[in-house]
Order: sequence, then structure tokens, then C-alpha cells
Amino acid sequence: MLSGKPGESLRLSTHFASLLGMTTAPQNPIEVNTLLTHAHPDLDAGLSVYLLRKHGETHFPGVTDAKLEFVSANTLPRGKTADELEKEGLLAVDTGGGRFDNHPVQGELNEEKWDTCAAEMVAKALTVNEDNRYRFILPFTLYQDTQGRSLTSKDATHHLLAPHSLLDGLHRLLEDDEKVINALVPLIDGLAKHAEGDNIDLQAYAGLFDRTLAAFFDGDYQPLSEYDRQETDTWPTEGVAHTNARANGWERKRELEKLLRTDARLLAGDYLSLPEKEDEQRVLLPAALHGLSLLYGEDSDEFRQAAFTLIKAAVQREADWFGALDEVKRSARVIRGRGGTLLAIASRNGLVIKAARYRRGNHAVLYFDPGTGNVTVQAGLKPDGNPRLDLKQVAATLRLAELIKRGKRPKLDNVDGVGMVGGWFLHPSLQLLNRGSQKAPDVARTAFTYPELIEIVSCAVQPEKKLPEPYCPDDKCLDKSCVFYSLRLSNCFNHRRNLKEQPKKGTLGDLFGDELSKVKPKSDKKKNRKKR
Repeated sequence: MLSGKPGESLRLSTHFASLLGMTTAPQNPIEVNTLLTHAHPDLDAGLSVYLLRKHGETHFPGVTDAKLEFVSANTLPRGKTADELEKEGLLAVDTGGGRFDNHPVQGELNEEKWDTCAAEMVAKALTVNEDNRYRFILPFTLYQDTQGRSLTSKDATHHLLAPHSLLDGLHRLLEDDEKVINALVPLIDGLAKHAEGDNIDLQAYAGLFDRTLAAFFDGDYQPLSEYDRQETDTWPTEGVAHTNARANGWERKRELEKLLRTDARLLAGDYLSLPEKEDEQRVLLPAALHGLSLLYGEDSDEFRQAAFTLIKAAVQREADWFGALDEVKRSARVIRGRGGTLLAIASRNGLVIKAARYRRGNHAVLYFDPGTGNVTVQAGLKPDGNPRLDLKQVAATLRLAELIKRGKRPKLDNVDGVGMVGGWFLHPSLQLLNRGSQKAPDVARTAFTYPELIEIVSCAVQPEKKLPEPYCPDDKCLDKSCVFYSLRLSNCFNHRRNLKEQPKKGTLGDLFGDELSKVKPKSDKKKNRKKR
């Protein structure tokens, strides 16, 4: 298993790959005219593209200026393999199998790559995996991609300023995958330049962050939402940014709260302004701004354009975050059972998944997008770090039930397997199950309605329930002829037990069970009196 420390994760994974003799560098240069990655690229895909364009020319001539093409996750153009596409000058990254993908694909599990990520494989192939410039962003990306986690800090302010949140904000702001990748470049540039230094100058951080935020308020900011705080915060100290916000009546804007809090903490020299761990301190927005100021100069147009885009992305994400919190408060369903708690919510704002766990605890989540029909099930985490839901069983149940719902033969190979099976993708971490996503927009919409999904998935936390009709009859058990029999679900065992305890049809217990239950037996005392 990977260590809880991002830096250690990188070393362990690289060591694991080297033990296997796994190399992703081609023996001979491969000419490249197109870089392929999945739609709605995540940090792993974005960093992979960045590294290839910056360091890949020797192994992949032409990659520096190669055009970008985005495909649905785990699918490649014209039904060709990654190796076949390479011969045509198309290099697949973080999708479709091949040398730079760690995901399970049809007919290929890639199990030896599950402890690594595309960016690490690219870095290793280009021999920059130990480059000081990437000593913080690479481990962070690895940990985030393989474990679905990011910072160990529990401060939500720190999480907003981390690369994955800024990238999410860029997607929401720009709504174009190529523009997002291009906007991500300055963030990585800044973090890479900052990582060349050995120390953090908190005072320099503070002044730069305050001046940049103040300039953003002067020229580029317009409120994005109506969410305001009831009272203004009392800051430990204030800078120009706070003055500008107050002058415009923005001091209560929820979407600015964390940015202003960070500014005040930095100016006050507060240790809470940054995470406790250095690995985490040095991947946040203040570190990126510091690196960009070293690259371009604080007064340059290049610096301001990059900085303002990243700040605006943070603001956009915050505006959507508070919208998500409001949705969770209004419409999330809480399903409790002996097997845990499931939070169910339908929304077009994918941030409700995190918002539900933020509001209700680190429970399992069922998310349904009524617009696209995309479904996400997150297992949640127990205090010991293990999943709350057994997603292998949930995946198997949904895959079989989906086929029945569609009127198809309910039989699948590897029904509880990792990867894409029957239209449902189970992540190797066993923390995530989905059908369709922003990364895989071409997956057919689920045949289930939102209430039907709740009925099926809730069985995982309520083992006393049986599977709903038509998958499981109320009055009998199909036993070995049932397609769900081999899954050994607790729901099935309990259903069979309940059926055995019920009176047989046609008996007095069956015909007059309700009336008989109302008859109170005579006490022993009365019986004794009669005997006397």
C-alpha cells in the first residue's frame, strides 16, 4: 500500500516500477504530431502533457508543438490500440492503455501500474522524476490520482488553493479542455520555479499575495454568486486587498472568504496560513505566485494574466461550492442502516458529492446527474482508512441489474471486476464507481431512474432489505437460479431467512396471522387457579 506521505508515495511507486523492469521510454524516437488524453483532463493528465511538451522532444520528436485531442476515457480513435496509434504519430496519455496509462482498459487490467500514475510514468521515461523542480507536484499528483486524496490538512482554505481545486475551477471557468490545459501551464511553471528554492519566505509570500489579490479586485473581479456571510470576519491583520474588498462592498462575499482569510493569515505571519507539511505548503497558490513572479516579474502582463486566471478559478469554484452546500442542505437524502450511512443527491453540480461528505461526514455517497444521467458512487472512508462500502459487490449488483433492466441476458465475465464492465467503471482504489462522467461522456446513460438507484445502492448499507422488484420476488427466493446468488449478498441471506420464518401459505398462521397475534395468552396464574 502507498504511504500516507506524498513524498514517500513517489519513492515507493518508482521503486516498485523499477523492480518490475517497467520502462515507458521508447528504444527509438517516436515522432508525434498529436497528444491524446481523456476529456475533462485531471491533474495527472495535465501534468503529463506539460512534462511531455517541456522535456519530451528527444524521445518524441514533434511533441513540443503537437496538437491536443481529447477522447472519452478508456477509448481511442477508430478502435485502434495505443501502440497502433503511436505508429501514426498519436501518443495516448492517461487513457486507452499503452505506455502512459495506469487505468484498467478492455482486455488489459494494467495491475502492475495501479500504484503509479501517468505523470510519474512520463517523468520516469523522460528522466525528470528526480528533478528538483517537480519534487512537490509529482508526489502530490501521484497521491491524488491513486488514492483519491490530496492534502492531509483539514483546513478547507488550504484545499481551495491546491492544484486539484484550482484545476476544477479552471474547468468551471473556461469550459474548454484545451484552454484548461493551457491555463494549467503557468500554475505548474510557477510551482516548478518555486521548488528550485530551499526555503519559504513567508513575508515575501504575504506581500505578493496581498498585492496580487488587491490588483485582481481592482481590475478583474465581478461577484459570481449571491451568497453572503451574515457578519464580516475579524482578521488578525489587513492588507490592501481587504481595503479594496470593503470599498466595493465585497467583504461579506462567501466566494472571497478563504482568499481574504489566507491574505490576513499570511500578513500576520500566522502558522495556520499554510499546511503543516512542507510538501503541501509548496503546491499551493501562494507558492505558484511566488514562482511566477520569479519567472516573469510581478509587474509583467504575463504574471498578471496567469495570476488573475488562477485567482478567478478559485473564486468560481468557491461560488459553485456554496451553491452545492445549499443544494445538499435542501435535497440530500440520508439513508442509515447497520452497514453504515449513504448520502444520496441528484444535481447538475458535481461538487455536491464533496459537499455532502463535508456537511454529513465521510459517509458513502450516491450522486446522480439528471442532465447527463451520469452516476457516481463513492465508498466513503472509515476511521481506519478502509472503504465504508464494498464497491465490488455494489458494482456487481448494478451491472447485473442494469442488464435485466435493459432486457438483456444478465451474465457478465468479471462481474465485480475493476475497470469498465457492463458500462460501469470501478476504480482500482475501490473507492469510486461510476457510469459515465465528464471524462467519459460517451458512455450510455443508465437505464435506472434516480429512485431505482437509491433502492439498489441502499441495500449495501441496509443488509436486512432484499433487492427490489423485479430483481428479487417478495414471496420467494430463486436460490441458485437467481443471477445475484453467486454474489453472496447479505440481503439475499436475510431474505431467505425471513421467508423461512413466515407461515406457509394456506395455514392458519397465514390466513389469520394478524388476528392471532392480537390474542393474548392466558397467564400461568390463571391456569393454576383453574387446577385448584
